[in-house]
Amino acid sequence: MRYERVELLNAFKGLTFNEKPAQALIAASVGLIPLTLWIAFFDQYFIINLFLAALIYPACVALYSRFVSRLHTAGARLPVTLLVGSAYVILGIVFQPQILWFLLIPLPLGIVFIASDIKLSRIELYAVDENIIRPFTIEFPSHKKLLLVPIAFTAVFAILCNLILLKVDQGCLTDIENNDYEVVLFNCASLDGAVDEYDATKEHKFGNYFTPTAEAELIKSKAEEGDKEFQYIWWFILDKIYRNEFSVIKRIGEERYNRKADSWLNSAASSGSVLAKKAYIIQHLQRRLSTVEQKRLASKYAQELESLGLDDATRLLEKSASKTTQEDVLTSYRQKLSSPETLSYDDLEKLKYALQEGEYFYDIADFEDVEDNVRREMHSIDVSIDTQKVLDILHVMSDKFNDADASFEMYNLLVETSEEIRALTYLEKAAEQGHVRASGILGEKLFCADQKIEGLSWLTKSAKSGDRKAKRQREEIAESKKLSDCL
Repeated sequence: MRYERVELLNAFKGLTFNEKPAQALIAASVGLIPLTLWIAFFDQYFIINLFLAALIYPACVALYSRFVSRLHTAGARLPVTLLVGSAYVILGIVFQPQILWFLLIPLPLGIVFIASDIKLSRIELYAVDENIIRPFTIEFPSHKKLLLVPIAFTAVFAILCNLILLKVDQGCLTDIENNDYEVVLFNCASLDGAVDEYDATKEHKFGNYFTPTAEAELIKSKAEEGDKEFQYIWWFILDKIYRNEFSVIKRIGEERYNRKADSWLNSAASSGSVLAKKAYIIQHLQRRLSTVEQKRLASKYAQELESLGLDDATRLLEKSASKTTQEDVLTSYRQKLSSPETLSYDDLEKLKYALQEGEYFYDIADFEDVEDNVRREMHSIDVSIDTQKVLDILHVMSDKFNDADASFEMYNLLVETSEEIRALTYLEKAAEQGHVRASGILGEKLFCADQKIEGLSWLTKSAKSGDRKAKRQREEIAESKKLSDCL
């Protein structure tokens, strides 16, 4: 189909005058408001927010531009594309600082730039081609004038964003300088939970342990001056933020680092910080075993919180008072050692291992009420090695439970302590209880002591039970009537 030049001119003028990039830019800015509010309120839903910011928002802007702003030139679509991309990046920095967010930056840019391009009619396509071949001589707004407002708007928007980010960045330091304790951690760190739940942080403005920021240095300075709330905040930074760094514990040492962090918490709690007291109690409850002093302080702080009428203080007081201490486990251990004859075989086994290896295993369920669905775990404390008490335990196991292994083990220990006569008694007892090696040793000793018939009887019994040495000795006696092991 052929068109007259005047028809092509009118079609081209329509394209030019109907293209409204400023209108598309305003629409993108307006749509940014609900998007920002959504991401601010639902920050924890990363995938949903990513889907909204990377797909839904740019798609809506592109559709509006296509049907209302009638963008068709690359120059007219570029400002709105940059605006959407800038908004996406800024929202990622402020609310969703995760690598996947920034890896998908090309997605919203591409959606807006490509999808906002309107589909030209046949005459409009001919008009564009005609203008390229023979430019129309009539006057129409230049692209520079057409894009003046959008470009200006984009520039102002970028400046405002930088000012907001600068203000946000400086807000943390300002809060510290103004002693705004309640908002310091919220404005300086992106918490996974409430501050009094003591969760770790994802992002923060404190640098690291070896190169702290100005904010961290100021907090530490105020803590050293004796400010109890900043002492608590500095403990929080040490215990919940810096501790997670790979090299800190390795370079400083875990015990030394724990003492350093705990000293700040103790100082803040003893000075009256409510948050520090609650943190101390929770730290006490999370320990596998506390000391008597730690339990006393935790109970004291819980009583103080209860007197202030704080929620959950009564429950914390009850749990603190019932928390098992190292002394509780040691007391139970000493009581069992004092009366081994009253214990079960399993308890005697645990005591024997503890006295031999210096490590006593216990089940926390023996001291505290543990929910049925909680998986039971054995833990241990260090105790003294004591061979004499091992003999006491083995004696009970041998006499009360007729344990051949215990009798034989007692024989070996008595030999080591040069109690030969007593050792022989337990060797005979082990053999009578059915211990194969004890039977062989007893047979050898009796045969060598000229009690040949009785000795041979025990060697035969041991050999028939599978003892190789006893079998060899019995064969040697059968051939030579002598035993070389007696020499």
